[in-house]
Amino acid sequence: MTLSNNHNDQSKLWNKVRQGNVIVIEKVYLDYSHLLYQYGLKFTQNTQLIEDCIQDLFLRIIKNSKNFSKAGHPQIYLMRAFRNNLIRLIEREEKFQPGEVDEYQFEILFSAEQEIIHSEEAHINKKLLLQGISKLSSRQKEAIYLRYTKGLEYDEIAEIMKMSIESCRNVIYKAIKSLREGINNSGILLLLFFKKQF
Repeated sequence: MTLSNNHNDQSKLWNKVRQGNVIVIEKVYLDYSHLLYQYGLKFTQNTQLIEDCIQDLFLRIIKNSKNFSKAGHPQIYLMRAFRNNLIRLIEREEKFQPGEVDEYQFEILFSAEQEIIHSEEAHINKKLLLQGISKLSSRQKEAIYLRYTKGLEYDEIAEIMKMSIESCRNVIYKAIKSLREGINNSGILLLLFFKKQF
């Protein structure tokens, strides 16, 4: 189940979640828990913390589903709520001050399926790209991950990351600009990784 699904179907699903339908909530858990787990690994390698955060999120959904707003999309709500809680827990563990949003870590690692490497040149390009990504801020890495790995729209990313759509566009624009400037002379094809136009 992804954001490409019919909007009406997602609205109906969300309404059933709001009604406290445990069977539907279980389906949402099965559909989205892996996505949340993978998202959590970008912030921390503490798998127990990630699993606890996912469990807490769905327990809250079961207890408070009737308080949710009528308009909503399960994936956006889940990613936003999960992210907020996980960052809070990481801040507590790492003894960051609340609101130090740029202090959290966010790492982008391409999976074997995404890293189609057919030659030494492609390996060099991948290495250069990862070096460029490592120099981005955590906020830039996260926005790029949500946009190009998860295929989310700017308004969806803005909602998850609690920023304006304009700020979201600026963060992604500056990240792409930084990558282009950093690896412009290497001959790397950014389109290999960033197929979407923005």
